[in-house]
Amino acid sequence: MSTILKTTSVQFSGRTLIVSEATLRMNVRMLEMAQEATAQLESNTEMSVVEAHFRIEVYPRLAACTTAEDGGPLPTPDEFLDGKDLETNQWYVAAGQRNPHWFPDVSMPEEEVKKKRTRSKRGVRPAVQAGGVVG
Repeated sequence: MSTILKTTSVQFSGRTLIVSEATLRMNVRMLEMAQEATAQLESNTEMSVVEAHFRIEVYPRLAACTTAEDGGPLPTPDEFLDGKDLETNQWYVAAGQRNPHWFPDVSMPEEEVKKKRTRSKRGVRPAVQAGGVVG
């Protein structure tokens, strides 16, 4: 049985990447890539926390639902990090739009973003001690 998946094309370093809705097989691949990245990072203690997060949490989500139109390999995590900001953002957004359950912040409707911002502003209050505000 063949399932028809919705796709989006994005340009990255002169190549066309096809981002599709995720299948269970893609989800499994994403988890495998995250495990592989975690194992590699255990031996690399010099990597920043931000880059480690990208390699474990972000890149597997992008790569698992993406194929190269030319059939070649996908950009590596390093090639992604060295890519043009606009192109990396377009790939990230396309993956989030096709797979909102993998990227909850990307696919959130604007109204929800506004509600969260409003709630967070109301919810943050300075601590008060006898005699005044702490902080």
